[in-house]
Amino acid sequence: MKIRVNDRTFLLRKCTGADYWFVYRLLKSNMLTYFTKHLGGWKPSVFRSDFDKRRISIIEYKNRRVAFTDLEFENDFTYLRNIQLSKFVRRKGLGTVLLTLMEKTTKKRGIHIIRLRVFKENPAKRLYLRHGYYPIKDEGHTLVLEKKV
Repeated sequence: MKIRVNDRTFLLRKCTGADYWFVYRLLKSNMLTYFTKHLGGWKPSVFRSDFDKRRISIIEYKNRRVAFTDLEFENDFTYLRNIQLSKFVRRKGLGTVLLTLMEKTTKKRGIHIIRLRVFKENPAKRLYLRHGYYPIKDEGHTLVLEKKV
């Protein structure tokens, strides 16, 4: 699926096994500081056991992988496990467009709630709050946010 963000066209596609290391490296690069501070560091075995390409979408720009999303559909809500953007595509509207697409996908499945967990000091928290997500649980170093769609 092609998605437009301002003057750029991105390709959103399903994850394949060949995307494993891209997802691994981007998540580690973006989250290592938080994982080290709050969870004792990066644990490759945890990543390996949590990786499920059926939940993941890859976003490409000019044939280069630049982001991914990881959505899990539960009975009562959609859980946004991850939305990770490469540094050079941040703050350009891609996160907003991806959130909007996830909300549409959730509605199409007959689900009306999206939840996510975010580290309190993660700048992405501002994006979620700006788009109508609100805290439903404080877990110490993270917040569980929710939005009704």
